[in-house]
Amino acid sequence: MAYESFYESPLYSLEPGYTSLSKGYGDIFIGARAPFSSFSMATDARTANQLQEVSNKLNPGGKAIEVSMVSPEIFDAIPKQHLKEINRLSKLTGAEMSFHAGTIIEPSGITKQGYSDESREAAEREGWQAVARAHELSPKGNMPVVFHTTASLPGTEYGFEEIDGKRVEVEKKIPVINQETSELRLAKKEERFYPGMDKPKISMPIDEIDVMNRSSWENRLTQVVFNVEKGNDILRASYPQVAGEITDFINNKITPEQLQKEIDSDPEKRAAYNQVQTAQVFLENTDLELNALFNQVYKYGTPEQKKELMRLNDEYKEVKIKKRDYLEQVGKRFAAQQDLINGLRPLAPQVYVPVEDFAATKVAKTFGDIAFNAYKKFGKDAPMITLENPPAGTGLSRAKDVENVIKKSREIFVEQAVKKGISRNTAESESKKLITATWDLGHVNMLRRYGFEDKDIIKETETIAPLVKHVHLSDNFGYEHTELPMGMGNVPTKDILEKLEKAGFSGKKVIEAASWYQHFKTMPLVPTLEAFGSPMYAMRMQQPYWNQMANTPGEYFSGYGPVLPDQHFSMYGTGFSGMPVELGGQMPGKTSRMSGTPME
Repeated sequence: MAYESFYESPLYSLEPGYTSLSKGYGDIFIGARAPFSSFSMATDARTANQLQEVSNKLNPGGKAIEVSMVSPEIFDAIPKQHLKEINRLSKLTGAEMSFHAGTIIEPSGITKQGYSDESREAAEREGWQAVARAHELSPKGNMPVVFHTTASLPGTEYGFEEIDGKRVEVEKKIPVINQETSELRLAKKEERFYPGMDKPKISMPIDEIDVMNRSSWENRLTQVVFNVEKGNDILRASYPQVAGEITDFINNKITPEQLQKEIDSDPEKRAAYNQVQTAQVFLENTDLELNALFNQVYKYGTPEQKKELMRLNDEYKEVKIKKRDYLEQVGKRFAAQQDLINGLRPLAPQVYVPVEDFAATKVAKTFGDIAFNAYKKFGKDAPMITLENPPAGTGLSRAKDVENVIKKSREIFVEQAVKKGISRNTAESESKKLITATWDLGHVNMLRRYGFEDKDIIKETETIAPLVKHVHLSDNFGYEHTELPMGMGNVPTKDILEKLEKAGFSGKKVIEAASWYQHFKTMPLVPTLEAFGSPMYAMRMQQPYWNQMANTPGEYFSGYGPVLPDQHFSMYGTGFSGMPVELGGQMPGKTSRMSGTPME
């Protein structure tokens, strides 16, 4: 049996392998099929009228909608009644809801002014408010609420080098933070040449961080050593001239008033006594500086460094002043200080650390607390906090970073729950359900700017795949944060989704195509269905697929509006009573082909 296309111009859309080329963007079928029901449509995040946005997405039959926000100003402009109305619409249509909080907060607490606990706590409060309001969209069930792991944190710059004949990933630049002062610096690859070296050597960014720590530590120790030596020199030069008076005073033979009277009676003694007091100031300042250095090792040192610190502390406490002789007393203190300095010298703590390492702990605290607050308030209906990889190049955007933050957040959730009397097993189970990952395909594809290839991006996905419960679909070319429908850039979509599904992913795939909205003013649904070759009908049948039928004459069976313009019927007819113009039919407002002028 043979089939022929009824009309002359279009190809026969049910031929195997047929794809539509009629829209001007060509064949975008990615080679992987997904049904319409597996997709969610993101709203336009640039407007607070999310009620209208949701309605627009429901009109073509959307079964899942993600309300999208990128700024707190727009989110706070949404009336609370609108969120409740969106909930009513979703129940009326049976649509599933999710909420993309995106970059509403910077969860690390790091701003342009540096880090502060107050900034992190404020971000946590704002994030919790977003979750509580988003819960109104879907009060029943674990609705996904998506946050970026960071909104504005600078990230490590990666690249590849040939090492021993192998292509090896390396860190080219690492943003660094001083944990004491919140100062931000950049560690980058440097060529260094020191006296005695045969040739210059390349110092990698991680080595440069060590240089920062050792240099900073030595500079502070040098200043302390200067104070000790200066104080000692002053003391030994001036003390003999007032030794008798000071000795009498410390042995209670004269009063403070008598001491001052004797000193003031002789200008040379007064000058010498003032110098002795200056030495005392050096001594006290050295104590203060040593206290700060000691505490720095305690806060930022390794376990081995802290163990050595305790030993030094025991030795320092053993220093006793047995004789009531001022020179011996002060001399012993200076000597004890010098011993402590020598002991501290090799214990340079990690005050400068990669900003992403520092931020990961702070971000985990923020989301661990938010998730537990949601669990306390909403119980089994608490929203799922799902953390998204931001665009590559931003901090905490690599799969290992997202994985690390999620695991730390879960630990904090469990700690909070156990303190409230919840069993550890229950707490761990709930933490895994309520703190998960969102994987954004367009964001990870931006690793291409650092020389990453398809295989590297797919490998990146393998790392995070077991934690992924939500996916954002956007395509780009790897250099700019653009968002096109899938198949229009170079994201290895098929391979990424296969890795996710192999690891157990079965959640929604959210269509994020802000650039498509912005520039082409149309909904990205049809191009997405065409890219995935989605079945045209809900029945379990292999054909027809959207990549076969989209934009062909048969498309008018699929819906109304722009898909089915009036002109379409006029040109191709609607039955025996309205024949196509090509076959002698008449277009409304025009004369018949059988009765007009030859030109018509």
